[in-house]
Amino acid sequence: MNHSFNIHIAKEYGIEEAILIENIAFWIKRNLANKKNIHDGQCWVFNSVSAFSEIFPYIKTSKINRVLRGLVKKGVLISGNYNKVKYDRTKWYSISDKKIKKIYEIDFSKCNKNKEKKKLKISKCKIATNIRIRHFSKCKMDLYKSKNGFVHFAKSIWQYAKPIPDIKKVINKVIKKDRLIKKNHQSKNNNNSYEIKNQESNQEIKNNNLDENRKNEIISKFNKFAKKKIIDLSGRIEKVQNLIKQYSYRDLLIAIKRINKSKYLIDNLDFDSLIKPNFFKKVFEGNYDDRVVVTKQTTPKSNKFNNFKQRTDSYSSEQLKDIVLRKTRASLNINKELAI
Repeated sequence: MNHSFNIHIAKEYGIEEAILIENIAFWIKRNLANKKNIHDGQCWVFNSVSAFSEIFPYIKTSKINRVLRGLVKKGVLISGNYNKVKYDRTKWYSISDKKIKKIYEIDFSKCNKNKEKKKLKISKCKIATNIRIRHFSKCKMDLYKSKNGFVHFAKSIWQYAKPIPDIKKVINKVIKKDRLIKKNHQSKNNNNSYEIKNQESNQEIKNNNLDENRKNEIISKFNKFAKKKIIDLSGRIEKVQNLIKQYSYRDLLIAIKRINKSKYLIDNLDFDSLIKPNFFKKVFEGNYDDRVVVTKQTTPKSNKFNNFKQRTDSYSSEQLKDIVLRKTRASLNINKELAI
């Protein structure tokens, strides 16, 4: 079997593309002559990729698939599906490029003229046949001529009845609508949040601007807590503004107030060192604050004699002599008794 292709098409699109176009054009011309595969005013060729690979064994199936998709994207071919069975995914192809049609002398104008108009027969109508079998099986009445008969009623139903919609298509439409509504809702929320953020950022910029009042406030508060005073912020305004952008004007005042919590900062800190970002961070976080020493309350050690009560009785010297004499006499009497 010999395969050929057009040189001009091969130059423009490629050799594999030219070979496939040659084959499709051949079968379209043949179908036009036999008046086959005519749909929507065009003549079609249907074939699967595996079938194309058997016809062209020197081209890989993946390459054939890529070539066909590329030709459809470029507008050289049109793809469709006119299979009788829904699960059949065999693709149909037709040529749409005008130059290629002229090269192969393909004319689709005849397709519209020779388009067959399908007329519905009453015998194919299930409603009419069922009614005729049930009710008029024994009658000689001519159903086709009766104006008020069931056939006329079946014709009217067939003409005005709408086809049952595909459930999958309806569900997909509903899902698409829901997705669009969600996207619009999310975009509105994002725009609102973006506007709020812009408003907040603009307010922060306004709050962080350095006015003369704020300059005077910074100088007065620093001089209140630190011993090394400053007169003005000349030569320091850019550094102060950068520091306020990094933190905020409120954070700067908080750091100045923290000077009062450290003896070291009160005695040694100057404004230039405070403005330095690394040192400012330490002051703001309270790393230089004086640590409060907590002393534990020590309980007195227990003594053996602490449990005894002190005697509060006071004796005179004469009373003490009498007590001593009594005890000595008692001891002497005890010793005599033991000796006996």
